[in-house]
Amino acid sequence: MKSLKHLAALLALAVLVATGQAQAETYVIIKGKKEKADRIEANASGGLTLISGPGGGAKRTVQWADMDRVVTDKPAEIRTAEDQFNNDKFDDVLKTLNSQVFSKYRYVGWGAYISHLRGRSYLALKQPAEAQKVLNDGMRYAAKEDREGLLNIDMVQALIDQGDKQRVEKAKEIMATVNPGNDANLAAFLYNMQGKLLRHDGKKREALLKHLAVIMVFEKADRAARMLAYDEAIELMQELNDARHGYLTTKKNAEFR
Repeated sequence: MKSLKHLAALLALAVLVATGQAQAETYVIIKGKKEKADRIEANASGGLTLISGPGGGAKRTVQWADMDRVVTDKPAEIRTAEDQFNNDKFDDVLKTLNSQVFSKYRYVGWGAYISHLRGRSYLALKQPAEAQKVLNDGMRYAAKEDREGLLNIDMVQALIDQGDKQRVEKAKEIMATVNPGNDANLAAFLYNMQGKLLRHDGKKREALLKHLAVIMVFEKADRAARMLAYDEAIELMQELNDARHGYLTTKKNAEFR
């Protein structure tokens, strides 16, 4: 009987993992030392309460500013916003991840990521100045989430898309600092930004190759990176009178239908 109960517990856990509902590990890293908790709560000024034990009886208060990392389970609002983003409902993303949601989760490991989703939604809506504002807000939280590269790439696009010389030069400076390492998704975004800069400099064929590389090589990159690559490549092909833009449009529609 004990073995059957054990098997049932394992099966239940397998279902949770398969459906993405399993509880992620919750912890902070303070001066290189990992400290786990059952949950972490934050106040408006960045004080974090680590709560553990039966009934949440064990509590310890620390300061967000002293943390190296803060990791908590993904909030429901962010899961909803991801679904909206992946269905091109960018206005809905901005409503879901409003300023109250940002304030609620910014100190528990999600401030930079919320800014990323908001920033990319503004970019998709052709509002790069608004994207720049929310990305600036998120930069403060990026290091403690290990998302500096992600927000920097978003910022590069926000600056390029505004088009003026000063911002484009700033975008080049930021891009030079981005090292994707083994992050294929970040590398895909980096290729896209290289393509956008080449296009801005009038090097359309070289730019096209960058975006085609994302489509052909980075097949596992996330939807936003691949969608951007398709959109940029199709526009460039049309500008270059390359008739293959029709084939690429069909390929894009098949991938994102």
